[in-house]
Amino acid sequence: MNGKEANRLFGMAAKLGMNKDDLRNMSLGLTGEWHLSKLTNEQYCMVVNELDLRLNPSESERSPRKNQPQPTVDKYASRGMTVEQQKKAWQLMYKLKECDQHPRCATLGERVRGIIKKHLGIDADPRQPFRWLDCQQGIVLIDMTENYVKSAARKAGKTDSSSQRSDANG
Repeated sequence: MNGKEANRLFGMAAKLGMNKDDLRNMSLGLTGEWHLSKLTNEQYCMVVNELDLRLNPSESERSPRKNQPQPTVDKYASRGMTVEQQKKAWQLMYKLKECDQHPRCATLGERVRGIIKKHLGIDADPRQPFRWLDCQQGIVLIDMTENYVKSAARKAGKTDSSSQRSDANG
């Protein structure tokens, strides 16, 4: 990220009344990166888009972002998970879905519910899976989901070579 891009982020954040730490925390929640200077181009765009949505909420309602429906992030839906944590968790779930090699019957809500049940022991509602999670549990959920994404991406990348090895041995 260059100086002009950094100035754009700080300028947009200032219009929202955010200080540097607020901006860095938002970046951390969205991208996993605290240091703004280390943002990749894709991460920079994510932060700019989020700031733009906060600056112009009515415009975001008029123009849908993607063809697929976006999960609802409700600041009142969780007793402790931040909005940024919720967005990061959904972002990771979409990455996990992209790594799927076979179509899944379960919705993303049901899948995140399964992760919550397995790692936190909480039986969540798939429509509001973060409702009963606090901030610390949100961190655990994000870490576990990141591990699932890494594993799924690794498996997706090795599928061809592993199947060739089993064919050669079989």
